[in-house]
Amino acid sequence: EGDLIFRRIATFFVAITDYIRNLVLPVHLHYEIERRLFGWGHPKALIGVAITVLSLAHAFRVKGSNRLVFFSIAWFFVALIPFSNIYPLPAYMADHWLYLPSMGFFLFVAYLFRLALKEKKIQKAAIFLLIGSLSFYAFSTLRQNRYWREPITFYERCVNYFPESFRMQNALGQAFND
Repeated sequence: EGDLIFRRIATFFVAITDYIRNLVLPVHLHYEIERRLFGWGHPKALIGVAITVLSLAHAFRVKGSNRLVFFSIAWFFVALIPFSNIYPLPAYMADHWLYLPSMGFFLFVAYLFRLALKEKKIQKAAIFLLIGSLSFYAFSTLRQNRYWREPITFYERCVNYFPESFRMQNALGQAFND
């Protein structure tokens, strides 16, 4: 049991790496991610540890001078705690578990854009990046909404990503039955 808790914690850091990737590049999103455990030697676990340590160190370093940065970083990590897998969960991560933590992430991104817009040298590039990002996220949202519109399409997509999921297979069967 002792080794299992350490593997679940390592798996949480893998999830952090994947969550950050999903926030920056939201492709291949799906409802349920397979239930897996990763070890501490997995590259994504190590990257997740680095992201967490560096982010939290930065947050506490600027806590007194920049409460917005502290709040946005702290919000992201605190909101992820219920999904840390310390208590076993049905999956190591799920896209919908990221809804609340993403507010901290995007608050931080908005802060960075605000800083960039104040710099005359990079203002045009920042505006271009902002418009491009918003367009990409809007397009991604519209595309993702197509999958959620109809239950059979939604569950078929879920089963396609995770064929071993009995929950998704059962839900797909129920959708066909309905």
